[in-house]
Amino acid sequence: MAFQLPCVPAAPRIDERELFSSGAQSEREHEQFGVQDERTMKEFRAKIAAAKMTGLVKIKEKRVVPIDRGLYGAALVMPQLARSAGYPRGLTILMIRSYFFLLVNYCAQAMILYFIAKEGIIWDAFAGQMYLCDFGRASGSCPDAPNCVGPGGTTFSPPRVYSWDQWTTRVYARDALKAIFPEKSDDIARLVDPGEYGLESNTCRWLCCVLFTATLLGDL
Repeated sequence: MAFQLPCVPAAPRIDERELFSSGAQSEREHEQFGVQDERTMKEFRAKIAAAKMTGLVKIKEKRVVPIDRGLYGAALVMPQLARSAGYPRGLTILMIRSYFFLLVNYCAQAMILYFIAKEGIIWDAFAGQMYLCDFGRASGSCPDAPNCVGPGGTTFSPPRVYSWDQWTTRVYARDALKAIFPEKSDDIARLVDPGEYGLESNTCRWLCCVLFTATLLGDL
């Protein structure tokens, strides 16, 4: 009885020219990336690791949503939690409370803005207060600088620049003296100087604007 050996496929023949060409190609790739010596190889691996780390950080940043830990964050998160859980009683109450506090917050902010606008548009107008603009900005260079005449009709000088409350009080005192002693109006106008209403410090104005803007950067 003859036995027939199983047919074993022959091993593929290795072409020496193909092997040589692939080795040469790998060597050219190494030369292209500058990894011929060990030091350059370490730098190359460090760059690859940095690239992978940067990619992971970018992916993480895309998946993370920063939430405010105050009222606005609660009003954003609680409805989503309640909906995901099927609106149970406890989460539903928290959701309604978050919306209620958010509504109260909006109403309070609207009232504050309303009263600020009322102060600037109505009460200041009745009091005769004009816009500050650049009154007294260059008071140290007057009378040679532009805009050296104040709302009182006199020339600015640093010792004579006051705030609105101080200036109106001083003007009221001068006018009261003129009303009491009309025969001495010329002497009162010459001796009683109420000063001028103007900007006390332009640098302080810019500093306040910068600080106010910096406090709002967190809301952007």
